[in-house]
Amino acid sequence: MISVTLANASAGAITVTSGGAAVAGTSSFNASTGVVTFSPTSALQRAKTYAVTATANGAAVSGGAWSFTTLPNPAIMARTPASSATGVLVNAPITATISNASGAAITVTTGGAAVAGTSSFNASTGVVTFTPTAALGFSRSYSVTATANGAALTGGTWSFTTIAQATRSSSAPAANATNVNPTGLTITATLSSGAQAGAITLAQGTTNVAGTSTYNASTRVVSFVPTVTLDWTKNYTATVTANGGAVTSGTWSFTTMAKPDQVSLFTTGTPTNPNTTTVQNMNAGTRFKTSAAGVVTAIKFYKGTLNIGTHTGYLWNSAGQQLATVTFTGESSSGWQTATLSTPVRLTVGAEYRVSVYSTARVYAATTGGLSSVVTNGPISTIATGGAYSYSTGYPSTTTTTKLWVDVIFDPDN
Repeated sequence: MISVTLANASAGAITVTSGGAAVAGTSSFNASTGVVTFSPTSALQRAKTYAVTATANGAAVSGGAWSFTTLPNPAIMARTPASSATGVLVNAPITATISNASGAAITVTTGGAAVAGTSSFNASTGVVTFTPTAALGFSRSYSVTATANGAALTGGTWSFTTIAQATRSSSAPAANATNVNPTGLTITATLSSGAQAGAITLAQGTTNVAGTSTYNASTRVVSFVPTVTLDWTKNYTATVTANGGAVTSGTWSFTTMAKPDQVSLFTTGTPTNPNTTTVQNMNAGTRFKTSAAGVVTAIKFYKGTLNIGTHTGYLWNSAGQQLATVTFTGESSSGWQTATLSTPVRLTVGAEYRVSVYSTARVYAATTGGLSSVVTNGPISTIATGGAYSYSTGYPSTTTTTKLWVDVIFDPDN
Protein backbone atom coordinates (compact mmCIF):
# COMPACT_ATOMS: atom_id res chain seq x y z
CA MET A 1 0.00 0.00 0.00
CA ILE A 2 1.25 3.47 -0.92
CA SER A 3 -0.22 6.53 0.83
CA VAL A 4 0.21 10.26 1.38
CA THR A 5 -1.60 12.74 3.67
CA LEU A 6 -2.87 15.93 1.98
CA ALA A 7 -3.89 19.19 3.67
CA ASN A 8 -6.85 21.32 2.59
CA ALA A 9 -7.90 18.83 -0.06
CA SER A 10 -11.44 17.84 -0.95
CA ALA A 11 -10.19 15.16 -3.34
CA GLY A 12 -6.93 13.33 -3.92
CA ALA A 13 -5.41 10.62 -6.06
CA ILE A 14 -2.17 8.67 -6.52
CA THR A 15 -0.69 7.18 -9.68
CA VAL A 16 2.34 4.86 -9.77
CA THR A 17 4.67 4.04 -12.62
CA SER A 18 7.75 1.86 -13.12
CA GLY A 19 10.03 2.24 -16.10
CA GLY A 20 7.50 4.65 -17.62
CA ALA A 21 4.66 2.09 -17.43
CA ALA A 22 1.64 2.61 -15.23
CA VAL A 23 1.16 0.26 -12.35
CA ALA A 24 -2.36 -1.17 -12.17
CA GLY A 25 -4.15 -0.39 -8.94
CA THR A 26 -6.86 1.57 -7.14
CA SER A 27 -6.57 5.06 -5.59
CA SER A 28 -8.89 6.07 -2.76
CA PHE A 29 -9.25 9.25 -0.66
CA ASN A 30 -10.45 9.68 2.91
CA ALA A 31 -11.76 13.25 3.19
CA SER A 32 -11.89 13.19 6.99
CA THR A 33 -8.20 12.31 7.38
CA GLY A 34 -6.83 13.72 4.12
CA VAL A 35 -5.13 10.36 3.41
CA VAL A 36 -4.98 9.19 -0.18
CA THR A 37 -4.07 5.52 -0.71
CA PHE A 38 -2.94 3.50 -3.72
CA SER A 39 -3.45 -0.28 -3.60
CA PRO A 40 -1.66 -2.15 -6.42
CA THR A 41 -3.69 -4.83 -8.17
CA SER A 42 -0.79 -7.25 -7.64
CA ALA A 43 2.26 -7.17 -5.40
CA LEU A 44 5.09 -4.89 -6.46
CA GLN A 45 8.18 -6.54 -7.86
CA ARG A 46 11.46 -6.74 -5.96
CA ALA A 47 14.54 -4.76 -6.94
CA LYS A 48 12.51 -2.20 -8.94
CA THR A 49 12.20 1.61 -8.74
CA TYR A 50 8.68 3.05 -8.65
CA ALA A 51 7.62 6.69 -9.23
CA VAL A 52 4.62 8.04 -7.30
CA THR A 53 2.57 11.13 -8.17
CA ALA A 54 -0.09 12.56 -5.87
CA THR A 55 -2.68 15.14 -6.96
CA ALA A 56 -5.24 17.15 -4.95
CA ASN A 57 -8.44 18.67 -6.25
CA GLY A 58 -7.38 17.56 -9.75
CA ALA A 59 -4.10 19.50 -9.68
CA ALA A 60 -0.45 18.84 -8.94
CA VAL A 61 0.72 19.11 -5.34
CA SER A 62 3.98 20.67 -4.20
CA GLY A 63 6.26 17.76 -3.22
CA GLY A 64 3.68 15.40 -4.63
CA ALA A 65 6.12 13.34 -6.70
CA TRP A 66 8.67 10.91 -5.24
CA SER A 67 10.18 7.50 -5.91
CA PHE A 68 11.27 4.41 -4.00
CA THR A 69 13.03 1.10 -4.69
CA THR A 70 11.73 -2.25 -3.47
CA LEU A 71 13.84 -4.79 -1.60
CA PRO A 72 16.43 -6.70 -3.60
CA ASN A 73 15.66 -10.32 -4.53
CA PRO A 74 16.67 -12.90 -1.92
CA ALA A 75 20.23 -14.11 -2.40
CA ILE A 76 22.31 -16.90 -0.91
CA MET A 77 25.17 -15.51 1.13
CA ALA A 78 26.63 -18.79 2.51
CA ARG A 79 26.14 -22.56 2.35
CA THR A 80 27.01 -25.45 4.65
CA PRO A 81 28.39 -27.82 3.45
CA ALA A 82 30.05 -25.80 0.73
CA SER A 83 29.21 -26.48 -2.89
CA SER A 84 31.03 -29.59 -4.20
CA ALA A 85 32.44 -30.30 -0.72
CA THR A 86 33.81 -33.80 -0.17
CA GLY A 87 34.51 -35.76 3.01
CA VAL A 88 31.47 -34.24 4.73
CA LEU A 89 30.52 -35.81 8.08
CA VAL A 90 27.21 -37.68 7.96
CA ASN A 91 25.89 -35.59 10.87
CA ALA A 92 27.10 -32.25 9.48
CA PRO A 93 24.53 -29.41 9.47
CA ILE A 94 22.93 -28.48 6.15
CA THR A 95 22.23 -24.73 6.06
CA ALA A 96 22.00 -21.70 3.82
CA THR A 97 22.19 -18.03 4.82
CA ILE A 98 19.79 -16.00 2.67
CA SER A 99 19.45 -12.21 2.53
CA ASN A 100 16.16 -10.33 2.02
CA ALA A 101 14.02 -13.39 2.69
CA SER A 102 10.80 -13.51 4.70
CA GLY A 103 10.63 -17.28 4.40
CA ALA A 104 12.92 -20.06 3.18
CA ALA A 105 13.14 -23.83 2.94
CA ILE A 106 15.67 -26.55 2.04
CA THR A 107 15.08 -29.93 0.41
CA VAL A 108 17.72 -32.63 0.02
CA THR A 109 17.87 -35.58 -2.39
CA THR A 110 20.26 -38.45 -3.06
CA GLY A 111 20.11 -40.60 -6.16
CA GLY A 112 16.91 -38.80 -7.14
CA ALA A 113 15.12 -39.76 -3.92
CA ALA A 114 14.06 -37.24 -1.29
CA VAL A 115 15.82 -37.35 2.07
CA ALA A 116 13.39 -37.32 4.99
CA GLY A 117 13.90 -34.40 7.32
CA THR A 118 12.68 -31.05 8.62
CA SER A 119 13.40 -27.56 7.25
CA SER A 120 13.31 -24.52 9.55
CA PHE A 121 13.97 -20.81 8.96
CA ASN A 122 15.26 -18.17 11.36
CA ALA A 123 14.00 -14.83 10.04
CA SER A 124 16.27 -12.79 12.30
CA THR A 125 19.47 -14.43 11.01
CA GLY A 126 18.30 -15.43 7.54
CA VAL A 127 19.55 -18.99 8.15
CA VAL A 128 17.51 -21.91 6.84
CA THR A 129 18.43 -25.34 8.25
CA PHE A 130 17.62 -28.87 7.10
CA THR A 131 17.71 -31.56 9.79
CA PRO A 132 17.62 -35.13 8.38
CA THR A 133 15.42 -37.62 10.20
CA ALA A 134 18.39 -40.04 10.25
CA ALA A 135 22.12 -39.62 9.72
CA LEU A 136 23.18 -39.34 6.09
CA GLY A 137 24.81 -42.32 4.38
CA PHE A 138 28.55 -42.74 3.97
CA SER A 139 30.25 -42.14 0.59
CA ARG A 140 27.11 -40.63 -0.93
CA SER A 141 26.42 -37.60 -3.07
CA TYR A 142 23.60 -35.30 -1.93
CA SER A 143 21.86 -32.48 -3.79
CA VAL A 144 20.54 -29.50 -1.83
CA THR A 145 17.93 -26.99 -3.06
CA ALA A 146 17.13 -23.80 -1.15
CA THR A 147 14.12 -21.62 -1.93
CA ALA A 148 13.10 -18.23 -0.52
CA ASN A 149 9.67 -16.65 -0.40
CA GLY A 150 8.38 -19.70 -2.26
CA ALA A 151 10.61 -19.15 -5.29
CA ALA A 152 13.86 -20.51 -6.69
CA LEU A 153 17.14 -18.78 -5.88
CA THR A 154 20.12 -18.02 -8.07
CA GLY A 155 22.76 -20.50 -6.93
CA GLY A 156 20.14 -22.18 -4.78
CA THR A 157 21.10 -25.72 -5.77
CA TRP A 158 24.41 -27.34 -4.85
CA SER A 159 25.79 -30.76 -3.96
CA PHE A 160 28.26 -32.39 -1.60
CA THR A 161 29.65 -35.88 -0.91
CA THR A 162 29.85 -37.52 2.51
CA ILE A 163 32.94 -39.16 3.96
CA ALA A 164 33.65 -42.88 3.73
CA GLN A 165 32.78 -45.05 6.73
CA ALA A 166 35.69 -45.56 9.10
CA THR A 167 36.94 -48.99 10.19
CA ARG A 168 38.33 -50.05 13.55
CA SER A 169 41.71 -51.53 12.66
CA SER A 170 42.79 -52.38 16.21
CA SER A 171 41.81 -51.83 19.81
CA ALA A 172 43.03 -52.20 23.35
CA PRO A 173 41.88 -54.27 25.08
CA ALA A 174 41.48 -56.53 22.04
CA ALA A 175 38.11 -57.99 21.11
CA ASN A 176 37.11 -60.83 23.48
CA ALA A 177 40.18 -60.22 25.65
CA THR A 178 40.04 -61.82 29.10
CA ASN A 179 41.99 -61.25 32.31
CA VAL A 180 42.13 -57.51 31.56
CA ASN A 181 43.49 -55.54 34.49
CA PRO A 182 40.94 -52.76 35.19
CA THR A 183 43.33 -50.68 37.27
CA GLY A 184 44.19 -47.48 35.40
CA LEU A 185 42.72 -48.93 32.20
CA THR A 186 42.32 -46.72 29.11
CA ILE A 187 40.25 -48.15 26.26
CA THR A 188 41.55 -47.23 22.79
CA ALA A 189 40.67 -47.88 19.16
CA THR A 190 42.74 -47.10 16.07
CA LEU A 191 40.67 -46.08 13.06
CA SER A 192 41.30 -46.26 9.33
CA SER A 193 42.62 -43.28 7.36
CA GLY A 194 40.12 -40.50 6.79
CA ALA A 195 38.47 -40.90 10.17
CA GLN A 196 37.33 -37.71 11.86
CA ALA A 197 35.88 -36.77 15.24
CA GLY A 198 35.99 -40.26 16.79
CA ALA A 199 34.48 -41.14 20.17
CA ILE A 200 34.14 -44.23 22.38
CA THR A 201 31.31 -45.21 24.71
CA LEU A 202 31.58 -48.06 27.22
CA ALA A 203 28.83 -50.13 28.81
CA GLN A 204 28.56 -52.92 31.36
CA GLY A 205 25.43 -54.77 30.34
CA THR A 206 22.86 -52.07 29.61
CA THR A 207 24.48 -49.47 31.89
CA ASN A 208 26.76 -46.86 30.35
CA VAL A 209 30.09 -46.26 32.08
CA ALA A 210 30.93 -42.63 32.86
CA GLY A 211 34.16 -41.37 31.38
CA THR A 212 35.90 -39.05 28.92
CA SER A 213 36.52 -39.78 25.25
CA THR A 214 39.19 -37.99 23.19
CA TYR A 215 40.39 -38.27 19.59
CA ASN A 216 43.90 -37.73 18.20
CA ALA A 217 43.45 -36.81 14.54
CA SER A 218 47.14 -37.28 13.69
CA THR A 219 47.28 -40.88 14.99
CA ARG A 220 43.57 -41.65 14.45
CA VAL A 221 43.44 -43.11 17.96
CA VAL A 222 40.27 -42.73 20.02
CA SER A 223 40.67 -43.05 23.80
CA PHE A 224 38.20 -43.54 26.62
CA VAL A 225 39.20 -43.00 30.26
CA PRO A 226 36.60 -44.22 32.80
CA THR A 227 35.72 -41.79 35.56
CA VAL A 228 36.18 -44.56 38.12
CA THR A 229 38.10 -47.83 37.95
CA LEU A 230 36.21 -50.65 36.25
CA ASP A 231 34.99 -53.60 38.28
CA TRP A 232 36.76 -56.93 38.58
CA THR A 233 35.43 -59.97 36.67
CA LYS A 234 32.98 -57.99 34.55
CA ASN A 235 32.25 -58.06 30.82
CA TYR A 236 32.36 -54.65 29.14
CA THR A 237 31.26 -53.59 25.65
CA ALA A 238 32.98 -50.69 23.88
CA THR A 239 31.56 -48.88 20.85
CA VAL A 240 33.55 -46.44 18.72
CA THR A 241 31.95 -43.96 16.32
CA ALA A 242 33.62 -41.68 13.78
CA ASN A 243 32.76 -39.34 10.93
CA GLY A 244 29.41 -38.71 12.59
CA GLY A 245 28.22 -42.33 12.46
CA ALA A 246 28.88 -46.00 13.03
CA VAL A 247 32.27 -47.63 12.41
CA THR A 248 32.84 -50.98 10.70
CA SER A 249 33.64 -53.52 13.46
CA GLY A 250 33.07 -50.66 15.86
CA THR A 251 31.75 -52.72 18.78
CA TRP A 252 33.79 -55.20 20.79
CA SER A 253 33.86 -56.70 24.28
CA PHE A 254 36.40 -57.66 26.91
CA THR A 255 36.37 -59.14 30.42
CA THR A 256 38.28 -57.78 33.38
CA MET A 257 40.42 -60.07 35.50
CA ALA A 258 39.59 -61.45 38.91
CA LYS A 259 40.91 -59.57 41.89
CA PRO A 260 44.61 -60.47 42.22
CA ASP A 261 43.97 -62.55 45.33
CA GLN A 262 41.16 -64.43 43.58
CA VAL A 263 41.71 -67.54 41.46
CA SER A 264 39.91 -69.65 38.88
CA LEU A 265 40.53 -73.19 37.68
CA PHE A 266 40.89 -72.49 33.95
CA THR A 267 43.05 -69.49 33.08
CA THR A 268 44.43 -70.51 29.67
CA GLY A 269 43.24 -72.16 26.49
CA THR A 270 39.92 -72.31 24.66
CA PRO A 271 37.44 -75.15 24.05
CA THR A 272 38.10 -77.63 21.26
CA ASN A 273 34.44 -77.26 20.37
CA PRO A 274 32.80 -74.14 21.85
CA ASN A 275 29.47 -74.93 20.15
CA THR A 276 28.79 -78.59 21.00
CA THR A 277 25.09 -79.33 20.51
CA THR A 278 22.76 -81.54 22.50
CA VAL A 279 19.14 -82.63 22.04
CA GLN A 280 18.18 -81.37 25.49
CA ASN A 281 18.92 -78.31 27.58
CA MET A 282 22.05 -79.12 29.55
CA ASN A 283 23.35 -78.24 32.99
CA ALA A 284 27.12 -78.47 32.37
CA GLY A 285 29.51 -78.40 35.30
CA THR A 286 32.87 -78.98 36.96
CA ARG A 287 33.82 -80.90 40.12
CA PHE A 288 36.36 -79.11 42.34
CA LYS A 289 37.72 -78.65 45.86
CA THR A 290 39.90 -76.18 47.76
CA SER A 291 42.97 -76.67 49.93
CA ALA A 292 42.54 -73.27 51.60
CA ALA A 293 39.68 -71.55 53.40
CA GLY A 294 37.84 -68.96 51.35
CA VAL A 295 34.67 -68.05 49.45
CA VAL A 296 33.30 -68.44 45.93
CA THR A 297 32.33 -64.97 44.71
CA ALA A 298 31.28 -65.66 41.11
CA ILE A 299 30.49 -68.34 38.53
CA LYS A 300 32.00 -68.37 35.03
CA PHE A 301 31.45 -70.27 31.81
CA TYR A 302 32.92 -70.19 28.30
CA LYS A 303 30.30 -69.18 25.74
CA GLY A 304 30.33 -70.20 22.09
CA THR A 305 28.75 -67.97 19.46
CA LEU A 306 25.74 -70.29 19.11
CA ASN A 307 25.05 -70.47 22.84
CA ILE A 308 22.50 -67.66 22.78
CA GLY A 309 19.97 -68.86 25.34
CA THR A 310 19.42 -67.89 28.96
CA HIS A 311 22.21 -69.00 31.31
CA THR A 312 21.83 -69.74 35.01
CA GLY A 313 24.73 -70.64 37.28
CA TYR A 314 24.58 -72.99 40.28
CA LEU A 315 26.90 -73.99 43.10
CA TRP A 316 26.32 -77.37 44.80
CA ASN A 317 27.83 -79.44 47.58
CA SER A 318 28.54 -83.14 47.00
CA ALA A 319 25.22 -84.11 48.63
CA GLY A 320 23.35 -82.30 45.86
CA GLN A 321 22.34 -79.31 47.97
CA GLN A 322 22.11 -76.06 46.02
CA LEU A 323 24.29 -73.43 47.73
CA ALA A 324 23.85 -70.52 45.32
CA THR A 325 22.27 -69.56 42.01
CA VAL A 326 22.74 -66.58 39.69
CA THR A 327 21.46 -65.54 36.26
CA PHE A 328 23.99 -64.22 33.76
CA THR A 329 23.36 -60.72 32.35
CA GLY A 330 25.23 -58.33 30.08
CA GLU A 331 26.87 -61.18 28.17
CA SER A 332 29.14 -60.75 25.17
CA SER A 333 28.62 -62.83 22.02
CA SER A 334 31.35 -65.30 22.95
CA GLY A 335 34.19 -66.00 25.39
CA TRP A 336 34.21 -66.12 29.17
CA GLN A 337 31.07 -64.83 30.92
CA THR A 338 30.98 -64.01 34.63
CA ALA A 339 28.09 -63.61 37.08
CA THR A 340 28.77 -62.41 40.61
CA LEU A 341 26.92 -64.12 43.46
CA SER A 342 24.72 -61.87 45.58
CA THR A 343 26.33 -63.46 48.66
CA PRO A 344 29.73 -65.21 48.57
CA VAL A 345 29.63 -68.90 49.55
CA ARG A 346 32.21 -70.19 52.06
CA LEU A 347 33.77 -73.55 51.19
CA THR A 348 35.01 -76.32 53.47
CA VAL A 349 38.63 -77.31 52.85
CA GLY A 350 38.90 -80.70 51.13
CA ALA A 351 35.18 -81.10 50.43
CA GLU A 352 33.91 -81.68 46.88
CA TYR A 353 31.75 -79.03 45.21
CA ARG A 354 30.17 -78.81 41.79
CA VAL A 355 29.64 -75.63 39.79
CA SER A 356 27.29 -75.75 36.80
CA VAL A 357 25.64 -73.53 34.21
CA TYR A 358 22.24 -74.40 32.74
CA SER A 359 21.70 -73.19 29.15
CA THR A 360 18.42 -73.07 27.23
CA ALA A 361 20.28 -73.06 23.88
CA ARG A 362 21.17 -76.79 23.88
CA VAL A 363 24.75 -75.72 23.20
CA TYR A 364 27.80 -76.02 25.45
CA ALA A 365 31.59 -75.75 25.23
CA ALA A 366 33.61 -78.96 25.43
CA THR A 367 37.10 -80.42 25.26
CA THR A 368 37.00 -84.21 25.22
CA GLY A 369 39.26 -85.74 27.88
CA GLY A 370 40.17 -82.30 29.20
CA LEU A 371 39.46 -83.32 32.82
CA SER A 372 40.70 -86.91 32.81
CA SER A 373 43.42 -85.73 35.20
CA VAL A 374 43.49 -83.14 37.97
CA VAL A 375 43.87 -79.44 37.09
CA THR A 376 45.23 -77.23 39.88
CA ASN A 377 45.56 -73.47 40.16
CA GLY A 378 46.69 -72.19 43.53
CA PRO A 379 44.45 -73.49 46.30
CA ILE A 380 41.71 -74.91 44.04
CA SER A 381 41.78 -78.01 41.88
CA THR A 382 39.48 -80.25 39.91
CA ILE A 383 38.80 -83.86 40.84
CA ALA A 384 39.78 -86.72 38.51
CA THR A 385 36.93 -87.27 36.06
CA GLY A 386 36.22 -83.64 36.76
CA GLY A 387 33.26 -82.92 34.47
CA ALA A 388 29.64 -83.22 35.58
CA TYR A 389 26.27 -82.64 33.94
CA SER A 390 22.53 -83.19 34.01
CA TYR A 391 19.67 -82.49 31.63
CA SER A 392 17.74 -80.39 34.11
CA THR A 393 18.30 -77.49 36.47
CA GLY A 394 18.95 -80.02 39.19
CA TYR A 395 22.19 -81.43 40.57
CA PRO A 396 24.72 -82.41 37.84
CA SER A 397 25.16 -85.98 39.08
CA THR A 398 26.63 -87.61 35.96
CA THR A 399 30.43 -87.38 35.79
CA THR A 400 32.68 -87.25 32.72
CA THR A 401 36.29 -86.62 31.73
CA THR A 402 35.10 -84.00 29.24
CA LYS A 403 36.01 -80.46 30.22
CA LEU A 404 32.77 -78.44 30.04
CA TRP A 405 34.40 -75.05 30.67
CA VAL A 406 32.45 -74.04 33.76
CA ASP A 407 34.46 -72.37 36.51
CA VAL A 408 34.36 -70.33 39.72
CA ILE A 409 36.12 -67.29 41.09
CA PHE A 410 37.49 -68.27 44.49
CA ASP A 411 38.68 -65.69 47.00
CA PRO A 412 40.96 -67.35 49.60
CA ASP A 413 41.18 -65.90 53.06
CA ASN A 414 44.26 -63.85 53.81
